[in-house]
Amino acid sequence: MKRLLKWIAILFKCLPKVTWDYFTYILPYSRHKEKYPLELRYRKARKTILFILKKMRINPLDFDNIKPIESQGKLIIGNHLSFLDPLLLIALSEKPIGFVAKEEARKMPFVGKLITIIDGIFIDRNDPIGTLRKFRPLAKLIKENKMGYGIFPEGTRNKFPYGMMNEFHPGAFKLAQMAELDIQPIVLFGEQRILEEKIICRNYPWQFRQLDPIPLEEIGKLGTSEFAKKVYGIIDKPLQEMIKIDMAYFQDGLEKKKAPKWWKAKKKPEGEETNENETAKRP
Repeated sequence: MKRLLKWIAILFKCLPKVTWDYFTYILPYSRHKEKYPLELRYRKARKTILFILKKMRINPLDFDNIKPIESQGKLIIGNHLSFLDPLLLIALSEKPIGFVAKEEARKMPFVGKLITIIDGIFIDRNDPIGTLRKFRPLAKLIKENKMGYGIFPEGTRNKFPYGMMNEFHPGAFKLAQMAELDIQPIVLFGEQRILEEKIICRNYPWQFRQLDPIPLEEIGKLGTSEFAKKVYGIIDKPLQEMIKIDMAYFQDGLEKKKAPKWWKAKKKPEGEETNENETAKRP
């Protein structure tokens, strides 16, 4: 019942604008995206996504980590907890970023069209050969547009977010080799609670980490199987730390407090230090 109430509340807040955007640009762009430049399609999609996320009352636990993703020329690899994951990454990337999504997402009325207009692709997880065929023209598109791309190597959402991640599929890293992309590991936690869990909060705590990029050459040295295991370990360590922070947040009852407004993530000027007193006041 609580989960249903959350969906109803979000629909009530977002449906008018999303419906307007769907018929004014999402549907036309998805049908004839070749007529519109990628930058325009992405900018409008990102604006809609930012609106939706604001209405969901997402509260980052560590503001200093909420910075724009350096997505150009990178294959963004992360853990997968919710269908909100790509939306959050788009919100944090001002430059165009596309996504590899499962074939089932194509049929989703809003999500499928949105993935299409930002030059995302849909793959059948049970057809690795067909996936590689789709990666070849995609690699050419990525190079031509100098864009970043995101993929979740677990292949599906982790339905046990407070434990270990699902195994990473080595094939996810083939796109990096074909498109000559360095690897940008990221870690997400908390967004699954907004829609997946039967809990209602005044604000929903969310954490994000952008880890050090890994040069493409590392894949060639290790092979995709060993490299997948390496990236798994790199992401899992901060993920386990974030889970502990999340649990402590709820133990202190901070989810009952009003969340601050935040969504305009900006780069901090070089040489500027964080004000410790200001940081201490943040939830």
